[in-house]
Amino acid sequence: MITKIKSKLSLKVFFITSGILITTTIITFLFFLFIASRTYISELDKTLDKEASLLIEQLKGTSFEKSGSLFDKYLSENNAILELYTADNKPVDLPTEITSFPDGTTLSLDNVTASENGEMSSEESPVFNAVTQTYNFSFSGSDIQYTLDVTGTRQNLTEIFNSIIAVFPIWLVIVLLISILAGWFYSSFITKPIKELSKSSIEMANLNFNEHCEIKRMDEIGVLGKSLNMLSNNLSSTLNELKETNEMLLSDIEKERLIEKKRLEFFSSISHELKTPLTVLRGQLEGMIQGIGVYSDKEKYLRKTLYTVFNMEKMVQEILTISQISANDTIHLTETDISSLVTNICYMLEDTAALNDMIIHPDIQENLSVLIDTNLIQKVFSNIIVNGIKYSAEGSDVFVTLKQDNSNVVFTCLNTNAKIPSACIPDIFDAFYRVDVSRNKETGGTGLGLYIVKTGLELHHAAYSIENVDNGVLFTAVFHNS
Repeated sequence: MITKIKSKLSLKVFFITSGILITTTIITFLFFLFIASRTYISELDKTLDKEASLLIEQLKGTSFEKSGSLFDKYLSENNAILELYTADNKPVDLPTEITSFPDGTTLSLDNVTASENGEMSSEESPVFNAVTQTYNFSFSGSDIQYTLDVTGTRQNLTEIFNSIIAVFPIWLVIVLLISILAGWFYSSFITKPIKELSKSSIEMANLNFNEHCEIKRMDEIGVLGKSLNMLSNNLSSTLNELKETNEMLLSDIEKERLIEKKRLEFFSSISHELKTPLTVLRGQLEGMIQGIGVYSDKEKYLRKTLYTVFNMEKMVQEILTISQISANDTIHLTETDISSLVTNICYMLEDTAALNDMIIHPDIQENLSVLIDTNLIQKVFSNIIVNGIKYSAEGSDVFVTLKQDNSNVVFTCLNTNAKIPSACIPDIFDAFYRVDVSRNKETGGTGLGLYIVKTGLELHHAAYSIENVDNGVLFTAVFHNS
């Protein structure tokens, strides 16, 4: 039970409140019963002495024979007994006809407990039944000394005291019930919002910020509830921001890992791609120097060596282009007339197409402007059209279009009489990937052209795709002009 009380604030408040109410009520009762009653008795004694002193003064100015009216008046107005004695303690009959109190109760020294001069013994009641005061005086016109004993009764106060004692058990039960009910109500009123605060704080400790305090109060507890709700919202918001930041950080780390992996693969591919032509060059040069076999025809193999060097130079130039693109975190965007740019590229590549007995058919919508890095996009479009020329049969056509589509600018390049194996399409934009499984440099190029296209378009956040259509291969790039 003690452990339960220690763990429950409501029980603590209930027992403390009930105990305070019961204790305060009992103390108040005792104060009223003893201290207040004694104060009341003291006031009665003072009143009795005052009235008796006034009577003595009146008796001093009146003869014994005429004093009866004074005694009668006093007895009728005061709940007291008067006894007159001579100097030698002989009783003297009062010249009065009143022998009882106004309430009809006869009072004599035989039926009251008296204590001379207000003192009492330890065996007497705590509330005195009577008190006697003694006064010495002489009547007017007489030298005889008289002693007047004035005995005042407190019978009414004693009856009140006894009545209170009689109802004390009932009163105590009522006090206990009222105290228990008041303690229960008070503990419920005080601890209910605190329970709400405790519940919310537990949910916050468990990182559940969906629960809020429903306390509609304007006092300090209400302010605390609002502050706790505000703290919960702030913590929830901060935690969500931290989660988002952490997810972004993990995403960035994953991207960095992927970039690093691709970079290592790229360098590995570069090493492989450069190693092969260098090996060929070395063999050709050594053969020509030593005049071994077919290499004795130096003029023929010098041309082949020159062609190999030309391909290596082309590869190095494309590697440098990729390196420059990768080294710059941002691209330099300018408002460019992309219509003129594509038209000029088609014009410059007409001769290249003519060498393969091919024709470029441009369909360019005029006056289209896009925010692009002009040099980079020029390289991208050139690679796409050159690929279309290179991988189409002689006598084929290349159709280049540039159109406005709502807020987008769409570029397409269709080279006819060509197909890409479906299994190769997902990897076609990878570095050093060639559709020609033999990896022949004369038909397959360096394998970096479409990788440059992919890198350049992704830096511009442009969508791109390549697919087989009925009459050839279609490349599409979409620039968001907004």
